[in-house]
Amino acid sequence: MPSVGIDYAIVIQGKDGIIISSKMYKYSSNERWSNSYIFDTFVCDVRAAKNAKELETQVAKNDLGNFANMKVLYWMKGWLGKDASDTLVDLGAGRDDGSRYYHQRAQISFNATAKDIRVGSGVIGNGLGGGDIRCLCSGDMNNDGYEDLISGDAGGDIYIWQNPGANAWTTDWTQTRVTQNVGYIVRDVEVGDLDNDGDLDVVAGISNGNLIIYRNPDWHSYTITSVGSSINGARFVDLDNDGCLDIIFCDSNNYVRAVRNQLSMANPWGAGGWSSVKNIGTPTTYGEVSGVDFGDFDSDGFIDVVSGSRGSWLGFTYYGYVCIWKNPRTNIFTSGTWSRNIIFTSSNDVAITGLGVADLDNDGDLDITHFPLYPSQTGGNVNLVVSQNPGFANAFSTSPWNSNTIDTLRNLNYIAPRSVSVGDFDLDGWTDIAVVSSSAFTTNVRIYENTHAPFSSGGWILSFSSSTSSTGTGVCAVAKIDIDIDGDYDIGVGDTNDQVFAFKNNLVHRSMPFSSGLDMSGTNDAGGDITGIAVGDLDNDGDMDVVAVDIGSGAGAPQDAKVYGYCNPGTASISSWRTWERSELYTSPYDYYDVKLADFDNDGYLDMVQGQVWTNGNSYPHVNKNPGGANVWTQTWVEDWDQPLCSLPVHVNSIDVGDLDRDGKIDVVYGLSNGSVILCQRIDVAIDNNGDWLSNQYIYWTPTGCTSVNSVSLGDLDNDGYLDVVVGGSTSSGGMVVICRNDRTPFNGLGSDENTIATLSYRVNAVALLNYDGDGDLDIASGDACGSEQLKLWQNPNGTSKVNPFRTAWVTGPQMSTDGAINCIASGDLDNDGDPDIVSGDASRWVYTHRNPRVGGSSWITQSIGNVGGAVTDIAVANLDIKSNDAPLLDPDNGDLDIITGDDGGSDVGNVYIFENIGAQCNISLVEWEKNPSHNPSTSFVVCEFTVTHNGISTDNEIEIASVRFQYRDSSNSADLTSAEVNALISSHSLYLDDGDGVFEGVGVETVVPTSVTITASGQVTFTVTESKMAVIGPGLTNTYYYYITLTSGASGATPNSFRVILDPDGVGTNNWNEIEDNSSDKIVSIEPTSSFVSPAYYAVPEYSEIAVPMVVVVTISILCISRRKFVRRIGK
Repeated sequence: MPSVGIDYAIVIQGKDGIIISSKMYKYSSNERWSNSYIFDTFVCDVRAAKNAKELETQVAKNDLGNFANMKVLYWMKGWLGKDASDTLVDLGAGRDDGSRYYHQRAQISFNATAKDIRVGSGVIGNGLGGGDIRCLCSGDMNNDGYEDLISGDAGGDIYIWQNPGANAWTTDWTQTRVTQNVGYIVRDVEVGDLDNDGDLDVVAGISNGNLIIYRNPDWHSYTITSVGSSINGARFVDLDNDGCLDIIFCDSNNYVRAVRNQLSMANPWGAGGWSSVKNIGTPTTYGEVSGVDFGDFDSDGFIDVVSGSRGSWLGFTYYGYVCIWKNPRTNIFTSGTWSRNIIFTSSNDVAITGLGVADLDNDGDLDITHFPLYPSQTGGNVNLVVSQNPGFANAFSTSPWNSNTIDTLRNLNYIAPRSVSVGDFDLDGWTDIAVVSSSAFTTNVRIYENTHAPFSSGGWILSFSSSTSSTGTGVCAVAKIDIDIDGDYDIGVGDTNDQVFAFKNNLVHRSMPFSSGLDMSGTNDAGGDITGIAVGDLDNDGDMDVVAVDIGSGAGAPQDAKVYGYCNPGTASISSWRTWERSELYTSPYDYYDVKLADFDNDGYLDMVQGQVWTNGNSYPHVNKNPGGANVWTQTWVEDWDQPLCSLPVHVNSIDVGDLDRDGKIDVVYGLSNGSVILCQRIDVAIDNNGDWLSNQYIYWTPTGCTSVNSVSLGDLDNDGYLDVVVGGSTSSGGMVVICRNDRTPFNGLGSDENTIATLSYRVNAVALLNYDGDGDLDIASGDACGSEQLKLWQNPNGTSKVNPFRTAWVTGPQMSTDGAINCIASGDLDNDGDPDIVSGDASRWVYTHRNPRVGGSSWITQSIGNVGGAVTDIAVANLDIKSNDAPLLDPDNGDLDIITGDDGGSDVGNVYIFENIGAQCNISLVEWEKNPSHNPSTSFVVCEFTVTHNGISTDNEIEIASVRFQYRDSSNSADLTSAEVNALISSHSLYLDDGDGVFEGVGVETVVPTSVTITASGQVTFTVTESKMAVIGPGLTNTYYYYITLTSGASGATPNSFRVILDPDGVGTNNWNEIEDNSSDKIVSIEPTSSFVSPAYYAVPEYSEIAVPMVVVVTISILCISRRKFVRRIGK
């Protein structure tokens, strides 16, 4: 605090970005030259100015004394640890503790009428043999970008039901028979690419003990093994991390088993393609294993197995068991021992058959959902249960796990390994559960919503229930599937009436507004320009952390660069965006230009690889090992490997990582400033300081005409299962985008299938891969230094024409402009509508979002979301606030991708910024308050004009206003009015819908919205809207409303005779404010977070009277600029 020369002090206090009080004080003559923190005289409250950039206070001129010499202290008291010397103060978005994103009410909304998927008049699933649908799964079987359904039935038939695409809910689905009438029950089906040809193949477990695979697309079959007893469940999973899908299965002879895909040695469709059967174990001495699934329960980098069974130790009393089996990591399919942990035992005789694996409590480890059948009777009572992983270290040592019974249902007397499907059905970042049950329940399809306390009483809500067809039909199988590619899971179900149905998810989608960038560095600035960032869970605590590298700040070479780690605070409250702790993970004598994360040594922790700027005659890649456990943030990450790439004066401009040769080990690709790409093969499993981590024999590829590789990326462009290489670079006359095919032996050399898909007049600084057109293959986005249309999309011809993308010209797609040259690009589904959007950072400090119009739009929309301190050097997207919330009544936006950027700091050092995705399903915005402060009794006027916008996409349900609330306060905004005081001032309250011109033209012209009005004791006026089209807003549309009041005849004589009005758009959680609902399901939708809006003071005055307004001087603080979708935080005058 300054020590001298202060006449007045404006003291602003706040918490979590919210202004609590703003007051102006006058110093006494004794205090004005002292260091006193005690102010003599309170003058007035500081109010929000009419202009949103300012805070404003008014002081009578005769109180100012010598105006020319007046000094005012703007003191930020107790604000996030900042003091008066700060010129930039993070004030947040002025949000109050309302219901920020989700309102803790069931939001899952499905169409209650099932879509009967048929071919003409035929019913699916009966084939020649017919029978109950016993299993169901989903996958894109023809690579058209739409997921299909695959069913197996009691008649021995396997069908593929081809999704027709855009008309999936109104058109019959095409039927393809994979196999016909094998003579036994198809217990389970699963899809996966067994031979790495880019097509999903099928595995089936048959009741006669056969494990059969079917090749897509000719459906050639091969029986891997026959175990002599019914195979009850089967899953594809890579157990040995060799890049090939193995198979786990279980049988009625009480075994959990596995077979290894030996694709590297033989074709999986014949002899030698599979190992002998490995018996993983038996859950109990006697019994039957009825379900199997998988997950890495101890986070050691190897997939473990979970089984459900019915068993007994002595052969008399039977119970249901859930067991997990630890992957031995070595000799997995031979002599390795899979240790067992029984995590759950039922209290009655049931067989655990339905399993689902997911992180239900968002703590970073995998939990298990299980659902049994009652073997001794049809329609017996059974419990749907969830079991909580006690943590990575204790997953295999704690028995039993903590469990919670969600509901008591009834199931059929059938093995039903697909009776449970887990997924985030409402896109709130928490996994929900779909389950199917017996016809003994009137509703046999049920979805339970995770209320964010999954292992506590009341942690689940039955949010949807329906039936497939007539009474008496049970359902055996359920599969989550995004049928209409709108970003949310629909469900497919198979019933005992030989039919497959689908239920449409009616979730209203969100837009993607972002907060302004928060400088994560705080007072700990980087040592130099930030040149690379990467995002990943470094400490395995379930949330995403950030790594950044810089080029140092020293003079000359070397530069003493640093690698920084930013620890996610692990909460999703507003304050979590200001409490990231930074650690120096490694200090290098060399400068770095890029960084990537990967678990190179398969220990379950992400390690990092950096690319070095040319120094002292060499350019090196460096690999640093994550120390893991409690040492992640406190111990230096040891540099375990480096080798010189070349002795030429070149830099490593870009890095990407991936398994190029599909041997289960992560390889590295470097892009160099001399125009070359280098492939480094991983040859050693362990990082052990012996110099053999990566091969010293590098593979060089120099694209024709390339003088500098500025960006390199890996992706499977031809859907053959192998990662190809994409380069954005410079040429002697501009720039280029070039691709090269991985011929499955990449370390024998690249370049035989090189295709320059674009030659430009400006250098290409960045490339990214995304399937922007939804046709099933990867397209390319490039960013360049052109004067306009710097962001360009290139369409892969393989998806549209089914041709070789390495020998065919690519189609030029949409192009978008930014303010400056694009330096970096990233892609992700920012608005949760099922298609990938793009973020970019440019040389003019701006960060942009580019919204994909494939779902619910017509053209790409580019929007600047804010700027940073210098040129944006790198960008990434990740869900940063995935962890549970620590603020009461505030739910996190766990389903949204946030943005992370690094910059060069301009004239200062670089920093890392994060932009919070605050997407919501609708927006309420103030247009304006009534400007005239004085009104005569009995007069009427519009006190407030506001808008409601539907943020969803064209396929969404409409939304409707359920209630709108306004709080009445006294003219000084210091206390609520009572209901009696409101009634003494105002005789009537009305809500009008604008006719479309944005101008209130009077009663009789505008349409009144049917409402009932109530006034609480604390002066809150509530409009409860009667079901009316006046309150309905369509997807992407905006309605304007007017709050219209009439003063009483005695308003001028009332006490008080003045008032203010508050509109709080998103304050549902604390004050029961506005509610907007899905018009079809009547379930609440989320409202964009924003500040409360406070009206000016209004006075009721006698006719022909006026208010005496003293001459005042307005003192303003330019403190917070709020636009509708963007927040910019600055301290100004």
